[in-house]
Amino acid sequence: MTKFIYLNEMVCRRIEMRYFLNIYELSLRNNALMINCFKATVAVVCLVWAGAASAEDLEFLLSNQSSSPIIAFHVSSASSGEWESNLMEGGILDSGYEIDVLIADGMETCEYDIRADFEDGEVVEDYDLDLCELGSYTFE
Repeated sequence: MTKFIYLNEMVCRRIEMRYFLNIYELSLRNNALMINCFKATVAVVCLVWAGAASAEDLEFLLSNQSSSPIIAFHVSSASSGEWESNLMEGGILDSGYEIDVLIADGMETCEYDIRADFEDGEVVEDYDLDLCELGSYTFE
C-alpha cells in the first residue's frame, strides 16, 4: 500500500510539474507577444507624432536687435497674398530680446512672408523666407 501511494505521489508531482511548465511557457509567450505589441504601438505612435509635428508645426527664433520694440508681428504663407493675424496679440518684443515663434497652421510649407510693426512707426516686411532652413530671423 505504501508503494501505491508513493507512485501516486510521483504521478501527481509529474502532472503538477507539467501543468506548471505549460503555464510558464504560455506566460512567456504572452509576455513576448505583449512586448512585441507594445513595441509596435510605440513605433506607430512615434511615426504619427513625428509626421504630424514636421508637417504642421514650424518653430523659429525671432530676435529684435533694432532700436525700437516690435508691437505687431505677422507671418503668412508666401502663397497667401494676405497677412495673418498679429502673433504678438497686445504684447511687445523689446530691443535686445528674442522669442520662439511657433507656427501651427497645418501647412506643409516652409516658405513664409513676415511683417513687423515697430513702436516708432516703422514697418518691415520680408518675403519668401525659408523659415525651416533659417531657423531664426533677426530685425536689425
